[in-house]
Formats: sequence, structure tokens, C-alpha cells
Amino acid sequence: MDFFAHQESARRRTRLLVALYATAVAGLIGLLYLVAWWLAAYGAAADEAGAVPLWRPDIFLPVALATLAVIGLGTLYKIIRLSHGGRVVALELGGRRLEANIADPAEKRLLNIVEEMALAAGTPIPEVFLLDLEPGINAFAAGFTPQDAVIGVTRGAVERLTRDELQGVIAHEFSHIVNGDMRLNLRLIGVLHGILVIALIGSALLRSVAYTRIRRPPRRDEKKGGDPRALIALTGLALLVIGWIGVFFARLIQAAVSRQREFLADAAGVQFTRNPYGLAGALRRIADGGAGARLNHPRAAEAGHLLFADGLRARWLAAWATHPPLTERIARLENRGATLARMEERGLEEPDTANGRARGFSAQIGRLEPARLAAAATRLSGVPPNLLEAAEDTTAAPLLLAGFLLDTRPGPVRETQLAALRKFRETWALAVAPPLPLNFPPELRLPFFEHAIPALRRMRRDMYPAYLALLDELIAADGRIVVFEMALRRMLRRRLAPVFARAQPTPQRYHAWPEIAPDARIALSALAHAGHGDAAGAKAAFDAAWEKVRASAGMAMLLEADAAGARLDSALDHLAEAAPRIKRTLLDAAAVGVATDGVITPAEGDLLRVVADALDCPAPLPLPALPSSRVRS
Repeated sequence: MDFFAHQESARRRTRLLVALYATAVAGLIGLLYLVAWWLAAYGAAADEAGAVPLWRPDIFLPVALATLAVIGLGTLYKIIRLSHGGRVVALELGGRRLEANIADPAEKRLLNIVEEMALAAGTPIPEVFLLDLEPGINAFAAGFTPQDAVIGVTRGAVERLTRDELQGVIAHEFSHIVNGDMRLNLRLIGVLHGILVIALIGSALLRSVAYTRIRRPPRRDEKKGGDPRALIALTGLALLVIGWIGVFFARLIQAAVSRQREFLADAAGVQFTRNPYGLAGALRRIADGGAGARLNHPRAAEAGHLLFADGLRARWLAAWATHPPLTERIARLENRGATLARMEERGLEEPDTANGRARGFSAQIGRLEPARLAAAATRLSGVPPNLLEAAEDTTAAPLLLAGFLLDTRPGPVRETQLAALRKFRETWALAVAPPLPLNFPPELRLPFFEHAIPALRRMRRDMYPAYLALLDELIAADGRIVVFEMALRRMLRRRLAPVFARAQPTPQRYHAWPEIAPDARIALSALAHAGHGDAAGAKAAFDAAWEKVRASAGMAMLLEADAAGARLDSALDHLAEAAPRIKRTLLDAAAVGVATDGVITPAEGDLLRVVADALDCPAPLPLPALPSSRVRS
């Protein structure tokens, strides 16, 4: 299954979740109505008022409304908390964020693996949280989008797994990030919490009765006419039982949605690393005993479906299992390893990989190939060490990235920009003056930019709007916006917004080409101009791309000024709301336009990544091979 098919599958699973959730809520309303009816019958018997009919609309309506309100508010509360992204889950499970300049070799190895995987997959580098108090081997990915994703790893996984095994686990989690599984996972947490609220109310009533019994013995009149605390206790017990019945079915929903995706994530992890034995080795270590994959945190059950392996204590009911049996997962991986070995002996290539190249650029989105992973491991080897150190420093990284926007020519523009940098540094008391990135290789700018993002995420919250204003001032100093400036500003906002604001999942509004054809025209025109200095070459690139779209015959390329700046920003925002099949066609069209002349310039490559990033489609570094093209430095 390719990237776009995964997106559609995730949306179908969301609809299934809604249907199962509605069924569970309807069942809870029915059970709670029976409790309310019993209370009415109990009261009528005490007053000798006669029998109460089983169907009482005057009881059912308040019960239904109250139940919907309680479950809805519980779910809404949790979803609002989770709207800040995956870091909320990591912190609630006791995670500690790892910094880039850590000294511990095992923790540094984990950060290196995550960064290599992110750059090779074309996703933002996720924040990494270590669950220090968890000796079991486990991990998870959480977030609404790749922009706010985090990866959590237990202390046991960091200390007990080899590099290959840990890489396999991280590759498994990256498949959840790339293929859109995380958003559904967070929604499941919200659903579970809403249903659990009923059980929590019942538990609270029982605790209140126990507390009043200790504080005050029953009065004489209560002994004669019946202690109301007994009625409260019975009501609390009923709510607790019904609430846990709801939780039981919620866990079944959790398991039903989760299990098959784990097989798919295992397969994707093998595709990423080409080493099924690393992932199988991690699973075998879990199966061998000890702490296994268990999480001891009291909130582990809420996030059970997020985990790499089943992290809950042994269950008495297999239907609750959120993951397939370890033995079955290991057997599949080892069979996969044997198949790959036979193919390598014969010099064969996997059919899905070959077909992916044949179908075009979009088929390679989300496909992390071993060659890219190897390239990512050495991606910044040519960058001076002092620049790498500055990119990992919270006080230096903001100024360092701003230095990429300085005019390379001495003159009034550069002096104005340097003055703005000095003012910003003095205003925010940044003690470190980083080296300026002069003569920086163009092909390394965006990988280096991604490397610096974790440090930028740790800047002061009140500094963030001032920093964006600084970037805008530097860009506007010469009166024009080049492609790299636009790429840096847009991607920086997308990487940092989930940290300094609430994560906002992109809605899907457009399902037909005519709805977004004007925006596609702007994006494809911008790409055509980025790769060609002459009008004829730009027109040829645009025409080739538009022919691939086949949406509106005869639509002409826009002038460069009409496909830049705010218009291009707005167009990309609209295109991000298109259906996956439209995004697929647009990316293929963009790649055709870029490859028309057989050369990919740095400006074309940067803008193509910006377009893919705006569509939430990971574009790997280096770029996947395009038909009949080569990269020009």
C-alpha cells in the first residue's frame, strides 16, 4: 500500500471508529436508563405509589442528554489537551525530552537514529522523549501531523537493544508518522477518556459514601427509614460497573482499529531498513522475558494502541490485545528476511520498489529506501563542526538560521540586515554570536535547517513572534523574495507552529480538480520559473506539468510576479486541503515540470520540497530520482 492509499485507509478507519463509538454510547445510554428507571421504581415502592412502567420518556430524555453531555465533555476535554500535539502524551507517560547536546552515548545514539530516519523519509525531525522509569522494551509515535510528532522510547529499549534493533523499532514508528496513523490514535485516546468518565463518576460516589461513613455514623431516623447513603452507594456501584462495561467495549474498539496496522508498520519498517532481523531481534528480546514490553505507568492503558508492542499486563481476554502475537510478528519478519536474501542472491529488486519508480514521483513519497537512509547518515559530514554545534544551541540557532537570509554582497542591504540581527540579539540577551553560514553548499541548506529545528523549538515562547518578524524584515530588506527565502520562512512556521500554538489538523475540503485548479496553476507556474531563467524554458516546463494534470485545457502559465509571495503561500494553503488523489496528481505534475529539461536546480529542488511539505507529503533528502533528470549544484 502506498502513501496516498494509507491516507485514504486512515480516513476509512476514522469513519469506522465513529460508528463503533456511536454504538458504544447508545449502549451506555440504555444501561444508564435502566439504572434511572430502577431508582424511580425504588422511590415509588418506598412511597407506595404503585408500579413504574418500563418505558418512561420523561426519564429517558434527561438520561440520554446527561450521558451525551458527560461523555462528550470528557472526550472534548481530552482532545483539547491533546491538541498541543504528541508531546502531551509523552509527558503524561513520564517522558523526558532529549536535548541535542546530551553526553550519554546511548541517548545520543537514539537521537542520531531518529534524525537519520527523519531526513531520509523527508519528515520533520520529531522530538524524542525518554521514559526513564520504564525497564521494558517499547516505543511509540504520537501527534496529529508530522509537524507535531514525537517519538517516545523506554529506557529498556535504549539500553538493551543493539543499534540495528533500535533502528528497526524507530523505523516501525516512522511508518506510523508517515502513513497518518497517529491522528486516529490520538482520537482513540479521546474516545476512551470520554467513556471512562462514567466509571470515574461512579468511583467518586463510592468514595464519598465511604468518607461520610467514617466521618459521621447514621442517624436514628436514617436507621428507621433507610440510609440515603446506601442508595448513593448502589448508584455509584451501578455507574462504576456500567462505566467499565463501556471501557470494555472501548478497549475492543481500540484493539480492532490497531492490530492490523501493526503488521503494516512492521512491513514498512523492513522496507525502510532492508533489515528484517533487526526488528525481529527487538521483538524476540521482548518475548524472551524479563520486563518484556510492559509499561508501569498508570496511564499506559490509555496509550496501549500507540505502543510498539503490547505494554499492558497479561490480559484474560485475547480480544483486548492491541497488537498481534509476538510469535506471529517474528515469523512474518523472518520469512521476509529469507525472501530478501534469496532475491539479493539472484540480483532481483522488490516488485513494489520497481513499480514505484515506474509510476512516478508520487509513488516514492513515504518510501524510505536504504540508499537514502545511508545518505542521511552522512548528510552533514561536510558541514564545519562549529556550525553543527551552533545549530544545536538554543541561543545560537535562531541567529544562525537567520544568517542564511543575509545578502552575500557588501552594501547597504547587508548592513541593514546586520543591524536588525544585532538589535534582535541585544533585545533578547542572546550571549552567543554564531558564525555566519558563508559559502554554504546549497544542497545542504535544508538538511542543515532541519538539524537546527530541535534547538529552535526550545526558544522562549515570547521570542517566537519577534523571531518571525525578524525573518520577515531580513527577507524584505532587498525588496524581493527568492525561492530559498520563501522555503525557509514557510517551513520554519510549519515546524514551530505546533510547539508555540495548538496543532490544527488540516481539513479535507476539495475533492475535484476544478475547485483547486487556480491554486495548482500558481504552484506549477512558480516551479517553472524557479528552474528556468528564460520564458521559453519556463513555458515548456509548465506546459508539460499541466498536461500531466489534464484538468483545464489551455490554461496558461502565470508571470513570475503573479506566482510568488502571498499568492503562492495562499495557493499552497488551499492545496493542502485537497483530497489525497488530487495531491498525488499534483506532485506527479510538479515532478514532470521539474524534470523537463533534465536538470534539477537548487531552487527547483527547494520549491518542490516546499510544495510536498505543504501537502503533508514527505519528500526525502536527497530527492527521489525523477525521470531523465540530474541534480545541478
